[in-house]
Amino acid sequence: MYKKKILVVLGGISKERKVSLETGKSCIKSLKKIGYRVIKFDPKYSSIFDIKKYKPDIIFNALHGKYGED
Repeated sequence: MYKKKILVVLGGISKERKVSLETGKSCIKSLKKIGYRVIKFDPKYSSIFDIKKYKPDIIFNALHGKYGED
């Protein structure tokens, strides 16, 4: 059975980076627990344009603050 690949975007560069990392880690843990393949992506260290190379089925936005939920 094919398991979807989910890319979780977390961290970032806003003032809310710390809470975004915690949110993302919790999401990753839960997604892995139910069997999804998960990729962690932090735009602080990689260009958002690099997401394409991972070929995710789904992108989960766990960013907080500016450049995320705002």
